[in-house]
Amino acid sequence: MKIPNADIKLEEDPYRQVGYGINAYFDLTVQLSWMFCVMTIVMLPTMYIFSTMAGVKDISILYALDAYTLGNMGGSSVLCNNAPLMVPGIQLGLECPSGTLNMDATA
Repeated sequence: MKIPNADIKLEEDPYRQVGYGINAYFDLTVQLSWMFCVMTIVMLPTMYIFSTMAGVKDISILYALDAYTLGNMGGSSVLCNNAPLMVPGIQLGLECPSGTLNMDATA
C-alpha cells in the first residue's frame, strides 16, 4: 500500500497539521527577523558616528548604551551667546553648561 502525499508532507512539516494561521505566523516571524538583521547592518555606520561624540557622557548613568543614540551628538546643549530680547535697563542672567553668564541688557 502506498503512503498518500498528504501524509508524507505531514511527516516533513508537522506544523501543517495545525493550519494556515500558525504557519503564516512562523513565516512572518522569520521574515521580520531577517528584516531587522538587515536594518541593523545598514545602521551600523550611523551608530558608529554617534558613538564618536560625547554629548551625554557627563549626564548619562548608562553611557555604554546611550553612546550609540542620536542624543550623544550633543545637539541639546544650550548656547550662551544668544539673547532673545534686549530691553533697556534689564539685567539678563543666563545659566549655561559651562557656568553663569551675567550681561547688562542696556542698549
